[in-house]
Amino acid sequence: MNGEHSDLLGRATEEPLADGHGDFTPWNLLLGERWVFIDWDGVAAGTRLWDLAYSAQAFTLNDTSVDPNVAGQSLRAFVDGYRAEAELHSVIPEVLAQRTWAMYEMLIATERNLGGPRF
Repeated sequence: MNGEHSDLLGRATEEPLADGHGDFTPWNLLLGERWVFIDWDGVAAGTRLWDLAYSAQAFTLNDTSVDPNVAGQSLRAFVDGYRAEAELHSVIPEVLAQRTWAMYEMLIATERNLGGPRF
């Protein structure tokens, strides 16, 4: 991890944000006359950066049929829409990787302990 980004990366997992949704994803967004996020049962302390990383990945990088250059442009637009400062732009790839790894580890632990995710 690059030393110049360590403070921001630390904040991704250490600075709590009360009532973080933790799952702002396309599959939890109902579109209609009003747009509504659902699935608030997992609300927990988290950080804006951690939520942003997961949402950015879910909204822009989940479809493997999309050309990587197009997905990258979508990711940039998503983060720009968040009005992210330059420091955030430089660290978001590392936070995306951390968030993805954390999800992987959670799924592996769930499989090991419960025989798979319980949905």
